[in-house]
Amino acid sequence: MAAETQFRPTEIQYDLTYHELARRLLLHQTITQIAKDMNLATDLVLRLQQKEDFKRVYAHLRDSMYSDLDRDMKGEANSIREQIAVQAGKSMEVLTDLLASCASQTLRVNIAQDMLDRAGYSKQPQTPQQVSILINPIDASALVTALNKETEGQLRLESQQKLAEDLAKLPTDLEEHPLVQSQRATPGSEKKSS
Repeated sequence: MAAETQFRPTEIQYDLTYHELARRLLLHQTITQIAKDMNLATDLVLRLQQKEDFKRVYAHLRDSMYSDLDRDMKGEANSIREQIAVQAGKSMEVLTDLLASCASQTLRVNIAQDMLDRAGYSKQPQTPQQVSILINPIDASALVTALNKETEGQLRLESQQKLAEDLAKLPTDLEEHPLVQSQRATPGSEKKSS
């Protein structure tokens, strides 16, 4: 029975060593500095870091340290929010007085715009919306075929429009055609034809 309650000093020493080593590592001390401060060999510090018991102590210490830090930061954020909330009413009064009494039109516009922005009535930037449509392969094939036909039809229509424009530019009377007119203007062309 006495054997069951017997303490093993080496395990306790290791737990304390692990804790101190983990604490120093979390404080971003170098391995060399830790070894020197703890009177340990550098290679021993490196080996201790590989032990599962050390990793357990390190993880526990790290988690508790960061949870305390998170709690403190949340407390500070809440305190700041409370302080701002107290001052918000006074700030609103100042802005309202300036809006009513300010001589500068630009300043009044800026104050009014800022008040609207903070109230949630700001201009929202227009961002293009991306739309995704899921189409099964059979429908996709039919859609591609339809788009190809539409493209072909559009090209055919453009070609017909171009031809119509070109035909509209042609003279309707052959007497007005430049070749006929050039034949008439050439001296001696009448003698050959008579």
